[in-house]
Amino acid sequence: MPRGVRKNQETKAIHNPVIMSGQLAGSQQDIGQGKARHIEADGDKVELSPQTVIIADKVYDNEKMAMLAFFNEPVTIRILTTADKAAEQKFEININGQPKLFQRGQSYTVQRYYVDRILRLKNTHYGQQEVTNSQGVRSYQYPPITTMKYDYVIERDDNPRGKDWERAVLSESS
Repeated sequence: MPRGVRKNQETKAIHNPVIMSGQLAGSQQDIGQGKARHIEADGDKVELSPQTVIIADKVYDNEKMAMLAFFNEPVTIRILTTADKAAEQKFEININGQPKLFQRGQSYTVQRYYVDRILRLKNTHYGQQEVTNSQGVRSYQYPPITTMKYDYVIERDDNPRGKDWERAVLSESS
């Protein structure tokens, strides 16, 4: 019983956390890390990889319809609380003009495309390392450190491909 609460007084479940077995939080899974950026000591040379663009040659196909059906399936997700006092406690996800409000510590049953957006929201911070190559030229590398913006647990996903989809989305670098 928490301090300051009488024995006959009702307590809310929000103050009594439950440990769920067999479920992994997003921060406990592998998150894709981008490549380190490399800048020469004089600052003239910057190496960045170009983004790949795929142009669709068809307007309609069965694979796309199956993907749309997959992303419209209901998924139950819990947004986990954080000890960071500066972190947002409530946030909105807006997809195609359909806003959905989320709050940390709450569970929601929403379409998979909302969960997909939450999984793709990541923070990337860059470290700094001075390196010297074999010719003795100094340069700097900036290795990325990517974390989840909103840590979560998927409580219910009835699709057997759901775990593979989650793993694939998290492994993508931002």
